Amino acid sequence: MPYLSEDEIQKAKEPDALSWLLSNEPGKVVRIGGGYFKSREHDSLKFDHGKWNWWSKGIGGRSAVDYLVRVEGYTFYEACQKVLAKNVSPVPPVSSFDMQHVKHGGKFVLPERAASNEEAIRYLKRRGISGDVIGHFLFKGDIFQHKEHKNAVFVGRDYEGEPKFASLRGMYAKYHHTVAGSNRAYPFRNTGCFGNVRLDVFESPVDLLSYATLLWESGKDFADYNMLALCGIYKGRKNIAETKIPVGISVWLENHPDTKVLVLHFDSDMPGREAADAVKAVLGNSYEVVISPAPLGKDVNEYLVSGGSLWD
Repeated sequence: MPYLSEDEIQKAKEPDALSWLLSNEPGKVVRIGGGYFKSREHDSLKFDHGKWNWWSKGIGGRSAVDYLVRVEGYTFYEACQKVLAKNVSPVPPVSSFDMQHVKHGGKFVLPERAASNEEAIRYLKRRGISGDVIGHFLFKGDIFQHKEHKNAVFVGRDYEGEPKFASLRGMYAKYHHTVAGSNRAYPFRNTGCFGNVRLDVFESPVDLLSYATLLWESGKDFADYNMLALCGIYKGRKNIAETKIPVGISVWLENHPDTKVLVLHFDSDMPGREAADAVKAVLGNSYEVVISPAPLGKDVNEYLVSGGSLWD
Protein backbone atom coordinates (compact mmCIF):
# COMPACT_ATOMS: atom_id res chain seq x y z
CA MET A 1 0.00 0.00 0.00
CA PRO A 2 1.42 3.45 -0.93
CA TYR A 3 2.79 5.39 2.04
CA LEU A 4 3.57 9.05 2.71
CA SER A 5 5.38 10.26 5.81
CA GLU A 6 3.93 13.09 7.91
CA ASP A 7 6.73 15.35 6.69
CA GLU A 8 5.90 14.58 3.05
CA ILE A 9 2.20 15.25 3.61
CA GLN A 10 2.96 18.55 5.33
CA LYS A 11 5.31 19.59 2.53
CA ALA A 12 2.74 18.63 -0.15
CA LYS A 13 0.09 20.80 1.54
CA GLU A 14 2.26 23.92 1.58
CA PRO A 15 1.80 25.26 -2.00
CA ASP A 16 -1.45 27.06 -2.74
CA ALA A 17 -3.38 25.98 -5.82
CA LEU A 18 -2.76 29.10 -7.92
CA SER A 19 1.01 29.15 -7.30
CA TRP A 20 1.23 25.48 -8.19
CA LEU A 21 -0.83 25.85 -11.37
CA LEU A 22 1.10 28.92 -12.57
CA SER A 23 4.39 27.11 -12.00
CA ASN A 24 3.42 23.79 -13.55
CA GLU A 25 0.19 23.99 -15.60
CA PRO A 26 -0.24 27.70 -16.49
CA GLY A 27 -2.51 26.91 -19.44
CA LYS A 28 -5.27 25.93 -17.03
CA VAL A 29 -5.78 29.46 -15.64
CA VAL A 30 -6.53 32.89 -17.11
CA ARG A 31 -5.73 36.21 -15.45
CA ILE A 32 -8.83 38.40 -15.03
CA GLY A 33 -7.21 41.47 -13.48
CA GLY A 34 -5.01 42.35 -10.51
CA GLY A 35 -4.16 39.18 -8.60
CA TYR A 36 -7.31 37.40 -9.72
CA PHE A 37 -7.44 34.36 -12.00
CA LYS A 38 -10.11 31.97 -13.24
CA SER A 39 -10.06 28.44 -14.57
CA ARG A 40 -9.90 28.19 -18.35
CA GLU A 41 -12.24 25.17 -18.24
CA HIS A 42 -14.71 26.14 -15.49
CA ASP A 43 -16.08 29.71 -15.63
CA SER A 44 -17.10 29.91 -11.96
CA LEU A 45 -13.82 28.52 -10.59
CA LYS A 46 -11.83 31.54 -9.35
CA PHE A 47 -8.41 32.01 -7.72
CA ASP A 48 -7.37 34.91 -5.52
CA HIS A 49 -4.32 35.44 -3.30
CA GLY A 50 -3.88 31.87 -2.12
CA LYS A 51 -7.55 30.86 -2.18
CA TRP A 52 -9.65 29.03 -4.75
CA ASN A 53 -13.44 28.83 -4.92
CA TRP A 54 -15.68 26.97 -7.33
CA TRP A 55 -18.85 29.02 -6.92
CA SER A 56 -21.21 26.84 -8.93
CA LYS A 57 -20.20 23.77 -6.88
CA GLY A 58 -20.08 25.52 -3.51
CA ILE A 59 -16.57 24.27 -2.72
CA GLY A 60 -13.26 25.98 -2.13
CA GLY A 61 -9.91 25.74 -0.41
CA ARG A 62 -6.31 26.85 -0.45
CA SER A 63 -3.79 24.11 -1.12
CA ALA A 64 -2.85 22.56 -4.44
CA VAL A 65 -3.59 19.15 -2.93
CA ASP A 66 -7.16 20.19 -2.06
CA TYR A 67 -7.60 21.51 -5.61
CA LEU A 68 -6.29 18.34 -7.27
CA VAL A 69 -8.50 16.11 -5.12
CA ARG A 70 -11.75 18.14 -5.22
CA VAL A 71 -11.55 19.62 -8.72
CA GLU A 72 -9.44 17.23 -10.81
CA GLY A 73 -10.43 13.98 -9.07
CA TYR A 74 -7.03 12.71 -7.90
CA THR A 75 -6.78 10.52 -4.81
CA PHE A 76 -5.10 12.16 -1.82
CA TYR A 77 -1.97 10.05 -2.33
CA GLU A 78 -1.84 10.84 -6.08
CA ALA A 79 -2.30 14.57 -5.41
CA CYS A 80 0.50 14.65 -2.84
CA GLN A 81 2.83 12.77 -5.17
CA LYS A 82 2.02 15.12 -8.06
CA VAL A 83 2.71 18.23 -5.96
CA LEU A 84 5.91 16.83 -4.46
CA ALA A 85 7.25 16.03 -7.92
CA LYS A 86 6.96 19.64 -9.14
CA ASN A 87 8.62 22.96 -8.32
CA VAL A 88 6.53 25.87 -7.12
CA SER A 89 7.19 29.62 -7.32
CA PRO A 90 4.92 31.71 -5.06
CA VAL A 91 2.69 34.27 -6.77
CA PRO A 92 3.86 37.77 -5.75
CA PRO A 93 1.09 39.65 -3.93
CA VAL A 94 -0.68 42.39 -5.89
CA SER A 95 -2.77 43.80 -3.08
CA SER A 96 -4.29 42.74 0.21
CA PHE A 97 -7.61 40.93 -0.16
CA ASP A 98 -8.58 41.21 3.51
CA MET A 99 -10.44 44.50 3.73
CA GLN A 100 -10.02 44.65 7.51
CA HIS A 101 -6.28 45.18 7.08
CA VAL A 102 -6.17 47.63 4.17
CA LYS A 103 -4.13 50.73 4.98
CA HIS A 104 -5.74 53.99 3.88
CA GLY A 105 -4.11 57.26 3.07
CA GLY A 106 -5.80 60.66 3.32
CA LYS A 107 -9.40 60.81 4.49
CA PHE A 108 -10.81 57.81 2.62
CA VAL A 109 -11.66 54.85 4.85
CA LEU A 110 -13.78 51.89 3.84
CA PRO A 111 -16.90 51.28 5.94
CA GLU A 112 -16.47 48.49 8.46
CA ARG A 113 -17.35 45.11 7.07
CA ALA A 114 -20.09 42.97 8.65
CA ALA A 115 -19.31 39.45 9.79
CA SER A 116 -21.71 38.09 7.16
CA ASN A 117 -22.78 39.20 3.68
CA GLU A 118 -26.08 37.30 3.79
CA GLU A 119 -28.36 40.35 3.71
CA ALA A 120 -26.37 41.96 0.89
CA ILE A 121 -26.61 38.73 -1.11
CA ARG A 122 -30.38 38.54 -0.54
CA TYR A 123 -30.74 42.21 -1.56
CA LEU A 124 -28.87 41.71 -4.82
CA LYS A 125 -30.80 38.55 -5.62
CA ARG A 126 -34.04 40.51 -5.09
CA ARG A 127 -32.72 42.87 -7.75
CA GLY A 128 -32.37 39.89 -10.11
CA ILE A 129 -28.57 39.55 -9.91
CA SER A 130 -27.18 36.06 -10.57
CA GLY A 131 -25.53 34.21 -7.69
CA ASP A 132 -22.47 33.58 -9.89
CA VAL A 133 -22.10 37.30 -10.54
CA ILE A 134 -22.52 38.14 -6.85
CA GLY A 135 -19.98 35.48 -5.90
CA HIS A 136 -17.41 36.83 -8.36
CA PHE A 137 -17.42 40.30 -6.79
CA LEU A 138 -17.73 39.07 -3.21
CA PHE A 139 -14.68 36.88 -3.75
CA LYS A 140 -12.66 39.86 -4.95
CA GLY A 141 -13.84 41.91 -1.97
CA ASP A 142 -15.48 44.50 -4.22
CA ILE A 143 -18.92 43.97 -2.66
CA PHE A 144 -19.61 43.54 1.03
CA GLN A 145 -22.17 44.30 3.72
CA HIS A 146 -21.78 47.37 5.93
CA LYS A 147 -21.54 46.45 9.62
CA GLU A 148 -23.30 49.45 11.19
CA HIS A 149 -26.04 50.19 8.66
CA LYS A 150 -28.18 48.16 6.30
CA ASN A 151 -26.15 49.05 3.22
CA ALA A 152 -24.43 47.16 0.44
CA VAL A 153 -20.95 48.54 -0.25
CA PHE A 154 -19.46 48.66 -3.76
CA VAL A 155 -15.70 49.19 -3.85
CA GLY A 156 -13.58 50.82 -6.55
CA ARG A 157 -9.82 50.20 -6.68
CA ASP A 158 -6.87 51.93 -8.27
CA TYR A 159 -4.80 50.08 -10.85
CA GLU A 160 -2.53 48.69 -8.15
CA GLY A 161 -5.56 47.03 -6.56
CA GLU A 162 -5.92 49.32 -3.54
CA PRO A 163 -9.43 50.52 -2.51
CA LYS A 164 -9.94 54.19 -3.38
CA PHE A 165 -13.70 54.50 -3.76
CA ALA A 166 -16.86 53.18 -2.08
CA SER A 167 -20.52 53.63 -2.95
CA LEU A 168 -23.27 52.68 -0.48
CA ARG A 169 -26.71 51.46 -1.49
CA GLY A 170 -29.50 51.01 1.07
CA MET A 171 -30.83 47.45 1.13
CA TYR A 172 -34.17 48.30 2.76
CA ALA A 173 -34.55 52.02 2.06
CA LYS A 174 -33.85 54.34 -0.86
CA TYR A 175 -30.37 55.48 0.06
CA HIS A 176 -27.34 56.29 -2.11
CA HIS A 177 -24.12 57.66 -0.72
CA THR A 178 -20.49 57.97 -1.80
CA VAL A 179 -18.03 57.58 1.07
CA ALA A 180 -16.11 60.75 1.94
CA GLY A 181 -12.70 60.95 0.33
CA SER A 182 -13.60 58.55 -2.50
CA ASN A 183 -11.63 59.12 -5.69
CA ARG A 184 -14.02 59.04 -8.67
CA ALA A 185 -11.11 58.17 -10.93
CA TYR A 186 -11.47 54.60 -9.62
CA PRO A 187 -15.18 53.65 -9.45
CA PHE A 188 -16.62 50.15 -9.17
CA ARG A 189 -15.57 48.05 -12.16
CA ASN A 190 -14.67 44.68 -13.63
CA THR A 191 -11.46 44.30 -15.63
CA GLY A 192 -11.95 41.69 -18.32
CA CYS A 193 -9.63 39.41 -20.22
CA PHE A 194 -6.42 40.59 -21.85
CA GLY A 195 -6.96 41.92 -25.36
CA ASN A 196 -10.58 43.00 -24.85
CA VAL A 197 -10.81 46.39 -26.58
CA ARG A 198 -14.38 47.18 -25.49
CA LEU A 199 -15.50 49.04 -22.35
CA ASP A 200 -19.14 48.91 -21.20
CA VAL A 201 -20.08 51.92 -19.03
CA PHE A 202 -22.99 52.20 -16.59
CA GLU A 203 -24.39 54.77 -14.20
CA SER A 204 -24.59 52.48 -11.16
CA PRO A 205 -23.01 49.29 -9.76
CA VAL A 206 -26.41 47.54 -9.76
CA ASP A 207 -26.77 48.25 -13.49
CA LEU A 208 -23.28 46.83 -14.09
CA LEU A 209 -24.19 43.69 -12.11
CA SER A 210 -27.47 43.45 -14.03
CA TYR A 211 -25.66 43.52 -17.37
CA ALA A 212 -23.20 40.90 -16.09
CA THR A 213 -26.22 38.76 -15.19
CA LEU A 214 -27.64 39.16 -18.71
CA LEU A 215 -24.28 38.07 -20.12
CA TRP A 216 -24.24 35.05 -17.79
CA GLU A 217 -27.81 34.12 -18.73
CA SER A 218 -26.88 34.24 -22.42
CA GLY A 219 -23.99 31.82 -21.88
CA LYS A 220 -21.20 34.40 -22.03
CA ASP A 221 -18.41 34.71 -19.46
CA PHE A 222 -19.13 38.09 -17.85
CA ALA A 223 -15.70 38.10 -16.20
CA ASP A 224 -14.13 38.58 -19.66
CA TYR A 225 -15.89 41.95 -20.10
CA ASN A 226 -14.52 45.35 -19.15
CA MET A 227 -17.31 47.09 -17.21
CA LEU A 228 -17.24 50.42 -15.39
CA ALA A 229 -19.94 51.95 -13.13
CA LEU A 230 -19.51 55.71 -12.81
CA CYS A 231 -21.74 55.88 -9.69
CA GLY A 232 -23.36 59.02 -11.05
CA ILE A 233 -23.38 61.12 -14.20
CA TYR A 234 -23.09 64.78 -15.07
CA LYS A 235 -24.69 67.15 -17.52
CA GLY A 236 -22.52 68.16 -20.46
CA ARG A 237 -21.79 71.81 -21.23
CA LYS A 238 -23.75 73.61 -23.91
CA ASN A 239 -20.43 74.26 -25.58
CA ILE A 240 -19.28 70.73 -26.37
CA ALA A 241 -15.67 71.90 -26.59
CA GLU A 242 -15.83 72.70 -22.87
CA THR A 243 -17.32 69.35 -21.87
CA LYS A 244 -15.10 67.04 -19.83
CA ILE A 245 -15.64 63.29 -19.85
CA PRO A 246 -16.13 61.53 -16.49
CA VAL A 247 -12.78 61.06 -14.79
CA GLY A 248 -13.47 57.33 -14.35
CA ILE A 249 -13.58 56.93 -18.14
CA SER A 250 -10.55 59.12 -18.82
CA VAL A 251 -8.39 57.27 -16.27
CA TRP A 252 -9.50 53.93 -17.71
CA LEU A 253 -8.49 55.05 -21.19
CA GLU A 254 -5.10 56.24 -19.91
CA ASN A 255 -4.46 52.83 -18.35
CA HIS A 256 -5.91 50.84 -21.26
CA PRO A 257 -4.66 52.54 -24.44
CA ASP A 258 -5.78 49.56 -26.55
CA THR A 259 -9.45 50.42 -25.90
CA LYS A 260 -11.28 51.07 -29.16
CA VAL A 261 -15.01 50.81 -28.34
CA LEU A 262 -17.07 52.42 -25.57
CA VAL A 263 -20.65 51.19 -25.10
CA LEU A 264 -22.74 53.51 -22.91
CA HIS A 265 -25.61 51.86 -21.03
CA PHE A 266 -26.85 54.99 -19.26
CA ASP A 267 -30.43 55.42 -18.03
CA SER A 268 -33.16 56.11 -20.56
CA ASP A 269 -34.24 59.34 -18.82
CA MET A 270 -33.25 62.81 -19.99
CA PRO A 271 -30.13 63.16 -17.79
CA GLY A 272 -28.90 59.76 -18.97
CA ARG A 273 -29.46 60.60 -22.63
CA GLU A 274 -27.76 64.00 -22.30
CA ALA A 275 -24.76 62.49 -20.51
CA ALA A 276 -24.37 59.80 -23.18
CA ASP A 277 -24.62 62.39 -25.97
CA ALA A 278 -21.93 64.50 -24.27
CA VAL A 279 -19.49 61.57 -23.96
CA LYS A 280 -20.04 60.63 -27.59
CA ALA A 281 -19.56 64.22 -28.74
CA VAL A 282 -16.20 64.48 -26.97
CA LEU A 283 -14.81 61.00 -27.67
CA GLY A 284 -16.57 60.07 -30.90
CA ASN A 285 -13.68 61.15 -33.12
CA SER A 286 -11.14 59.01 -31.22
CA TYR A 287 -13.21 55.95 -30.31
CA GLU A 288 -16.24 54.08 -31.53
CA VAL A 289 -18.86 55.25 -29.03
CA VAL A 290 -22.14 53.34 -28.98
CA ILE A 291 -25.13 54.63 -27.01
CA SER A 292 -27.00 51.52 -25.91
CA PRO A 293 -29.57 52.02 -23.13
CA ALA A 294 -31.78 49.13 -22.05
CA PRO A 295 -34.50 48.46 -24.67
CA LEU A 296 -37.26 48.77 -22.07
CA GLY A 297 -37.56 50.45 -18.69
CA LYS A 298 -35.55 53.21 -17.07
CA ASP A 299 -32.28 51.33 -16.63
CA VAL A 300 -30.53 47.99 -17.07
CA ASN A 301 -31.71 46.61 -13.73
CA GLU A 302 -35.33 47.44 -14.43
CA TYR A 303 -34.98 45.72 -17.80
CA LEU A 304 -33.40 42.64 -16.18
CA VAL A 305 -36.14 42.34 -13.54
CA SER A 306 -38.82 42.62 -16.24
CA GLY A 307 -37.45 39.48 -17.87
CA GLY A 308 -35.30 41.10 -20.55
CA SER A 309 -32.42 39.37 -22.37
CA LEU A 310 -29.06 40.54 -23.68
CA TRP A 311 -29.65 43.03 -26.47
CA ASP A 312 -26.19 44.00 -27.80
